[in-house]
Amino acid sequence: LADRWLDRDAMDALRDGRSVVSNVLTGRGGRGVAVHISVPVMRDGVDRYVVSARMDFESWSAWLRQHTPEG
Repeated sequence: LADRWLDRDAMDALRDGRSVVSNVLTGRGGRGVAVHISVPVMRDGVDRYVVSARMDFESWSAWLRQHTPEG
């Protein structure tokens, strides 16, 4: 997956002072489905940096299965 999406989302999060979750992204050749999540970190009321993560489809699916009530 292209890191340019992660960089753009991180800059948007820092500029706007809010969390950013990307659309679902696919890698080259349709492989590697994931989303990017970027969260600004504030210190003394000022955005200092951004924590970003990429979550692939398999990890996200596993997390949902573990945290979704049955029924």
